[in-house]
Amino acid sequence: MSDPEKQNLIYLINDLRRNTPIIVSLKAQLINKGRHNKHSLNPVGKWNHIVIVYAYAKKNSRIFSGNDVIYYFDPFFGGTHWMTLDEFRKNGNQDNMDYLRFGK
Repeated sequence: MSDPEKQNLIYLINDLRRNTPIIVSLKAQLINKGRHNKHSLNPVGKWNHIVIVYAYAKKNSRIFSGNDVIYYFDPFFGGTHWMTLDEFRKNGNQDNMDYLRFGK
């Protein structure tokens, strides 16, 4: 596909529909005091931070929107959290949002 980011989002959604969790690396970054983006605190400082994505909620079934919501479990903080697709694009570690896909 000519758009690797879109292709990875399609993979992500299809894997989640098959109840396959996805491990995603978030960038190391400074503290960001957002209203819900606890993931931006990155508890491991200058190192990348791993989270496990378990759900994706699209606002519109035909397109990817920056307001789509990604739900994930954070092994360091514990508990479940969420971020928008725009935040995911900004905080994802890989240029094209690569993630680890599990084989079945």
